[in-house]
Amino acid sequence: DNEGNVPTGELQGLYYEQRASAGLIISEGSQISEKAIGYINTPGIHTQEQVEGWKEVTERVHNAGGKIFLQLWHVGR
Repeated sequence: DNEGNVPTGELQGLYYEQRASAGLIISEGSQISEKAIGYINTPGIHTQEQVEGWKEVTERVHNAGGKIFLQLWHVGR
């Protein structure tokens, strides 16, 4: 369970860091608001805690020489 739908440097950071040499990484879909949540345990980008989590992930990718693009996601209407 991922309370707050916050990406973690420990898990997502390591996952994306290991792929940093492949070119441009497009992240998993990340919910843009509380109303955009369609599936449990998916990361978001609509709270400060989530933003900080993605900053850590991004920093790890950049430190490994990669580029990453956050895929914005809205499930539903």
